Amino acid sequence: RKATSVPFMTRKFFSRKSVSYTHLYTAVAHHVRGLVAYIARDHAAAEAIWRAALDATQTDWCRATLLDDLGNVYMRLDQPERALAVFQEERAIAARIGDRISRFYALTNLGIVLGRLGDPAPARAYAAEAVALARQMDSARLIAYALRNQARLALAGGDAPTAYRLLREATALAWEIRNRDLTLSALEQLALAAERLRPDARAVMLFAAVAAARESVSYTHLDVYKRQAQSDHFADGACWVDLAPLIAADAVIPAAVAA
Repeated sequence: RKATSVPFMTRKFFSRKSVSYTHLYTAVAHHVRGLVAYIARDHAAAEAIWRAALDATQTDWCRATLLDDLGNVYMRLDQPERALAVFQEERAIAARIGDRISRFYALTNLGIVLGRLGDPAPARAYAAEAVALARQMDSARLIAYALRNQARLALAGGDAPTAYRLLREATALAWEIRNRDLTLSALEQLALAAERLRPDARAVMLFAAVAAARESVSYTHLDVYKRQAQSDHFADGACWVDLAPLIAADAVIPAAVAA
């Protein structure tokens, strides 16, 4: 998981009206250079780029972002203690400057790290705080993301009923905004939670929904594809994408989540 992205970072930087364009472009450049290495799985290079950038900046909002970058690298490098330290620093900075996005990701990541370190009580507390903050920001994507992570901790702790309840909401929200990756991730966890609760027809339906989701190409353009297929231009049934998996997912997933 890489919490930040180039579009997100650009929006975040340009929202800082008091920051000079020189600082802005420098920060974006460091983030992008490190992100290229991160995506290429050259985590050592990404760490070096972001660590050098962090050492060179005194701007709080930039430090919070780079700390998030570094924390994700340390998680990939299997260094959870170092990740924990930088996420805690990110959280402190974000709280001080009122950066709710950075605070959200810091809380989420702290829950993930502490869960891996076998410290479930504070992990669950951070995860619950992340959900509450996402609801304050009224972002369906962040709420679904936080609920999924909270549910994973519940499932790891043997609380399948709570995990199932959280994941139903997460999956429904992710599906509503047509976020394919988040829908699939939450749906897979929902199927596992259902199986833990009771391996019955409901669990089978959810695993079938997972299969349908994996077959679909994109949820984001689902409605567009449907309109294309129904238009005069595609009257002969030809379309540049196979609609069958998309329509199947559109039919199966809402029914499975509602079950």
